[in-house]
Amino acid sequence: HEIVNDNIEGKYIAVNYCPLTGSGMAWNRNINGKLTTFGVSGLLYNSNVMPYDRTTRSAWSQMKQLCVNGELADKHIESFPVIETTWSTWKKLYPNSKVVSTETGMQRDYLEYPYGDYRENRDIYFEVELENDTLHPKERLYGVIQGDKAKCYRFDNFKNGIRILGDTVFEKPIIVVGSERENFIIAFENPENLSFKPYTKQIPAVIQDNAGNTYDLFGTCIEGPKKGTSLTAMNGFTAY
Repeated sequence: HEIVNDNIEGKYIAVNYCPLTGSGMAWNRNINGKLTTFGVSGLLYNSNVMPYDRTTRSAWSQMKQLCVNGELADKHIESFPVIETTWSTWKKLYPNSKVVSTETGMQRDYLEYPYGDYRENRDIYFEVELENDTLHPKERLYGVIQGDKAKCYRFDNFKNGIRILGDTVFEKPIIVVGSERENFIIAFENPENLSFKPYTKQIPAVIQDNAGNTYDLFGTCIEGPKKGTSLTAMNGFTAY
């Protein structure tokens, strides 16, 4: 059970997770003006789950965010920003969150991880096109993507509390915000080349710009002259 179809305040989303690649994301279920739901096809591409939409039964590559077979072939899906972190960090930031119920009507023990020590070992159960032993195959990285291009960031770069890295990817200035201790990385566009610093005085704020605006993990300004506006999140996700 790797996909949850939901509707939150008018946003129709499908949250999908692949345990083989450690990748989770949230997709817009409104495709070409039609609402759909997603299911697990049972197919894999490069050891990565392939959801299918139940309207056209087209198959999608999760990590490519691309329809690869069927009526919608070659269409990219719209993806919403997702934060992967520990439950303790999430409760600290958003203590009033609702959590999806495990009472699904299916006989499945959601407390038991079904793949043994897969998250720590070097095994890759299914064929992948490219292999590289520079890093451990199960090291979690945060990658930003645009089409077939990607750039990844290691959690090792975000030691000692919240750190902010300035970078340029796909010819865009961005900031990458992360914390190895709190277990998250997220990236935002920075077209105005603003200066940012970590902010720890007001949860859930995590960063502050040089104009005194403070932002939460999703880039929403929660205090300051720009209150109510949002930074533009990069299309990115965490994966092995």
